[in-house]
Amino acid sequence: MSFVATVTILDPPLFQATFDAVPDAHSTLENYHYIEDASGERRYVFFSWISGCDFDEHERALTNDPTVDEFRRLADVGSRRLYRVVSEPVPAEWQMLYPFFRDNDITVLNSSRTVRGAHIEARFPSYDALQALKTAVCEAGANVEIDRIHSETAPSLGENRLTEKQREAVALAARRGYFETPSRASLGELAEELGVSPQAVSKRVRGGVEKLVETTLTRTEPAEPSSNGR
Repeated sequence: MSFVATVTILDPPLFQATFDAVPDAHSTLENYHYIEDASGERRYVFFSWISGCDFDEHERALTNDPTVDEFRRLADVGSRRLYRVVSEPVPAEWQMLYPFFRDNDITVLNSSRTVRGAHIEARFPSYDALQALKTAVCEAGANVEIDRIHSETAPSLGENRLTEKQREAVALAARRGYFETPSRASLGELAEELGVSPQAVSKRVRGGVEKLVETTLTRTEPAEPSSNGR
């Protein structure tokens, strides 16, 4: 079952120096691709609208950013400016993000960047695809926060309601940081607290998350039923 998720990639390795230098800058991605030369070196090419900052300061920051190979301005429209930015070569061990989306049938709906990180809204074919994204990002040295998950075909009220055991397990997992990357709690620790086996916790958490995905889930919602989860 597909769903739409909004995620934030924290501390992404590309262009962080630019946003640290100009923290008011907001970038909205219009297009992107990557290029590979004869030696096998790969670079990202981004076409991004910049707003919310002084453009001269932004260009100085791009010039000084060690992850930027080159850039040029393409257009000015109102308070926005369109840039083409080429990254320095990406390390071979990195999983390139946008080819990863293509290979895993993930459709990017919106993408933007602020000093906090890269904000991506995308359609995922399965929960496993979302987990695979988290793994790939962590291997590149960044972290992922899941901001929101929702179904595009939400069922009527009352459908897909969590059982009490599922609600208890999901709420505890959220409070203990099980969903964070890296995780702050293991299935064994959750199981010990609930007085059940790790396999039982895994089944309850997965079943609960799947039901939440089928309706609507925000990051703060899992903690709300905490009074019932003990």
